[in-house]
Amino acid sequence: MEDVQTQLDEMRAINELQEQWQDDDRYHASSRESLAQQAWARLRNAVGYYRRDSLIEQRATALQRRWLGDLSDKKVLDLGHGGGNVLSLYMAREAGDYHALDLCEEFSQRLRERAESQGITDIRSDYGDFLSEDYSEQGFDVIFAVGVAHHFKHFGAFLQRARERLAPGGVVITYDPLNEFLPLKVVRACYRPFQSDREWEWPFTRDSFTEMRQFFSIEEAYGFLGASKWAAPLWLLNPRLAREAGLFLDRLDERFARGVGRSVRGCLHISCLLRRLD
Repeated sequence: MEDVQTQLDEMRAINELQEQWQDDDRYHASSRESLAQQAWARLRNAVGYYRRDSLIEQRATALQRRWLGDLSDKKVLDLGHGGGNVLSLYMAREAGDYHALDLCEEFSQRLRERAESQGITDIRSDYGDFLSEDYSEQGFDVIFAVGVAHHFKHFGAFLQRARERLAPGGVVITYDPLNEFLPLKVVRACYRPFQSDREWEWPFTRDSFTEMRQFFSIEEAYGFLGASKWAAPLWLLNPRLAREAGLFLDRLDERFARGVGRSVRGCLHISCLLRRLD
């Protein structure tokens, strides 16, 4: 088995590739993508529109805001924010000590400008690699890693580094794709040879939760797009009907798709609240 330092070195090299990919704006350069990449992008975008229309995205945001709690005396790291996620400005305004970190310098500057436009000036928005020894910040009460944690090939090594950067009792908040639903698992496997960002795309599996428990207690976890995923194809035909069906089915997910066991294995996404084991 590779030692942790070797795994960190490999992921730092991958992060350099990811930084170059972001700087080249390849995520949005659809004209340079293959037909398979364009089809995947359309599917991803359609699911994103459906999540917003059906208020699934809003439920996830409300859940994560509840997990954040009172931030007035907290040191917060907004990790991999991509120029600002849905809660970046909220955390920047409310946190006693707000730090933001992204691989991309442009994203860090964009978040800084967005915050300043809202009158928020007392923030740290840096660019760099969370895994690097050159990034010296630690003692965080919260690491907000929404849409980020699945980018690390060696998930256990990332979790260990996250634990090291947390204060005692600190938490990590995640939201990531879950690769346990068999039909989607097959689609992902077929698409992966064409995937330009495959080096840093590692959706969660059951093994991910086993690794989490080595460093954290999983205090809460909620699955998304479980029952509600069945209404997503309707969005292409009738967005209004898809929204109504999605609202109903998401209430079932909210009630039943909890924890990290069987109840969430049919879900496409999962959000977790992890607390550092001391």
